Amino acid sequence: MVNHTEHTYLFTQSLLAEIQEKSTKFYLVRRISQEVELFARTRGHSVDAVWYGSISGATRYKEVLDVMTKVLQDVNPSSVDIIRIFKFYRDTEPPPIDLLRSPALTEIFLKLLFIPSQVNLLCTDGRMKCIWLYGYSSCVHEEYDNFGNRISIDRNSEEIEKAARNIETVSNLLQETEGVLNLISVLSMIFQCIKVPCVAIGVLRWVEATTTPKYLEKQVEGTPVSLALVDEVATSHVALHNDVMRLLCRLLENPFPSMDTLLVLNLKKSVLDRMVHLISRGFVMPVLKYISNIFQNEKIDASLVRHFVGEVLEIAAPPYSDEVFELMRPLAEVLAKHTGLDEGPAHEFLDYAGKRMFGETASDSSDSD
Repeated sequence: MVNHTEHTYLFTQSLLAEIQEKSTKFYLVRRISQEVELFARTRGHSVDAVWYGSISGATRYKEVLDVMTKVLQDVNPSSVDIIRIFKFYRDTEPPPIDLLRSPALTEIFLKLLFIPSQVNLLCTDGRMKCIWLYGYSSCVHEEYDNFGNRISIDRNSEEIEKAARNIETVSNLLQETEGVLNLISVLSMIFQCIKVPCVAIGVLRWVEATTTPKYLEKQVEGTPVSLALVDEVATSHVALHNDVMRLLCRLLENPFPSMDTLLVLNLKKSVLDRMVHLISRGFVMPVLKYISNIFQNEKIDASLVRHFVGEVLEIAAPPYSDEVFELMRPLAEVLAKHTGLDEGPAHEFLDYAGKRMFGETASDSSDSD
């Protein structure tokens, strides 16, 4: 409904701007506003003027807004425009940082720096300026008064340069390493850089872009090496668990029609292993609800369900919460029926389930007496 018409979009963004000014959790409101703006762009709506108007102090930088509008509208942004934006932000009175943090602009930076088919769109100088801008957007903090005047700007040049170095290192390594063995040789260096959040997001974009039949056919083992990077992102950044989950869902739901069936099955088992790793990092309910949903709707092969349940029960132990118990029980029954054994993780879980249900029944009987 928010993006149904121009009027609903304008009303929503105005309302969010008003709430943001009065809320102590203004950053959450700003994030919602960014998502609304990004979705509007995906629908093909022209929202630049409204977006700029919602950012404190933005309208004072008309030249910057013109260049940013051009970059946002171009299919392939030019190095000249990226360099111009860089010069604006190197100034002693730079434009508001929130302009640079537009989700649409962030996606452009990620595309230009991490997507293999896009990394050569910029000249060397333009690429370096793009790296700096992306690092700058992740480090700088500003404060404004109630009248939209900037009262402070914290831009630590050391921190910005460190972020830029990490972005450049990983971007270069991922584009230069052809084949699995070369990627393995630089994994430790990439793992170090992944600790920087803006780098971690770029790595997720790269993994999604490169997980193709052509790349997977080069794998010497069942698990694509690139998925090890996903585990590292999940380990290092709790705030990116949702992003990791979205990536894994897209990979799991991709049919990969041109690939051998057995190869696809092994890939999806590897993806499920990443989801199990997410569970081990505390991202329990979203993963279980997702698997339960696609299982109930018959959108996942039974062998994959058995694999997932077996891996989860290897790392889990009672007592289980009511919600986990209800989600896991039908999944565990699938594994137990297949194995037909009276022992093992699935049998132990169902045995626990039986005792739990019996205990509840006994308690109910006692109450009725």
